[in-house]
Amino acid sequence: MEANVTITNGSISVKQHNSSNINTSIYSEDQQKLEIAFKAGDTYVYSGVPKEVYEAFCRAESPGKYLRAHIAMTYKFKKV
Repeated sequence: MEANVTITNGSISVKQHNSSNINTSIYSEDQQKLEIAFKAGDTYVYSGVPKEVYEAFCRAESPGKYLRAHIAMTYKFKKV
C-alpha cells in the first residue's frame, strides 16, 4: 500500500494520496487553489477552494468520491 504523505511549506501543502485515481494534490492557502494530479495523467486546478474543504478532502476515506461530490462541480476548474 502507498504511503500517505503530506509536505507543508508556509501556505503550500503537497500531499501524495493513497487513492486508486488521485496521485497528488497541491493546495495554496493564500490563493485558495487546489491542483489535483490524477494517476491517468491529467491535472486539474480548482479555484476558490477554502482551506476547510481541502482539509476535509485530505481526510476523506475516498478522496476521489469527495472530490466529485464536494469540489469538482462546486468550484471553477481548468485542465492544465
